Amino acid sequence: MASGEGGSGGGQRQDEFNKRQGTLNEVLHYAIENTPTDREPEARGPLTDEKREFLNKVFTDMLRDEVKEMKEHVEVLKRIQDSETEEDQEEKEERLEALLDLCETIDNAQDFLKVGGVDVAMALCRDPSSEVRWRALDLLAMTVQNNPVNQNAMVQRDALKLFFQLLDNDGAYKVKVKALYAISCLVRENELAQDGLVREDGFSSLMRAMQTDIEKLQIKAAFLLSALVWEQPKFNETLHSMGMVQQLISLLQTEHKMYHEHVMSAILHLVSQHPGCHADSLHPDLNFRGFLEERTGELNGKEEYLEELEYCQKLTALYSQAAQSDSRTGADR
Repeated sequence: MASGEGGSGGGQRQDEFNKRQGTLNEVLHYAIENTPTDREPEARGPLTDEKREFLNKVFTDMLRDEVKEMKEHVEVLKRIQDSETEEDQEEKEERLEALLDLCETIDNAQDFLKVGGVDVAMALCRDPSSEVRWRALDLLAMTVQNNPVNQNAMVQRDALKLFFQLLDNDGAYKVKVKALYAISCLVRENELAQDGLVREDGFSSLMRAMQTDIEKLQIKAAFLLSALVWEQPKFNETLHSMGMVQQLISLLQTEHKMYHEHVMSAILHLVSQHPGCHADSLHPDLNFRGFLEERTGELNGKEEYLEELEYCQKLTALYSQAAQSDSRTGADR
């Protein structure tokens, strides 16, 4: 396989090596199973249909030209991307699924970018069919995951703007979920994409996702927010200026949900790392310390909520330490 744009290290070829190695291992396993173990050669009958089919598949996989296959799929998608016939819609779905399988390795994902696949997949994110839209998003997410070359190329193509529009406005549940998945794959551990997230007011979109009644969106949006604030302290000031802590505390004060664990984690980071967020959390109207006491009582003894309970306890301890420190400061005066 060709290396990615701008060069790629040998480590990026590991997935491709593992894939080829797996095929060779299949052949070796077959040979061992079908080799006589005694000294005298054993008369072997003709291959069964099952064994012949297995060997044909193995050697076909070894010899296939995956870049050529990707080019063919992309060319067909380019040709039919504006068509709305039932036949062409099914063709789009099948081609996108085939490309998803091909793009599981980093090398193939980077070759997908080179053959123009990213551009056609982005165009298909606006297809009239939601079945095509979510598959295009799934494919794009696959091609950028842990892949800085493709991540940067997607940021330059304003992919985040497209993904957030779909997350906020698309009427199809699965499209929303896949849009959020694509956002997560694009922004994790990529500063260029993270800067783009701030420009696109992405944190507001994540908050809106948490405010929906779609549990999967709530969990994924809360998890991404928590992961980003722990990964990048530079977001603290942006989130403080948005009043994010107050909004997150308001979310917690609704009916208890599984995603509240990640919300509590994000609050813990912001309150412990940013004085302004700490002060915001203590606004009298929120009564957050009282809420923490209640929530701790609710979660005690429930094994499935151990992490959320730990966050509650850490926040309670943080506020107690701050209050003691303030008392000592006042006494010194």
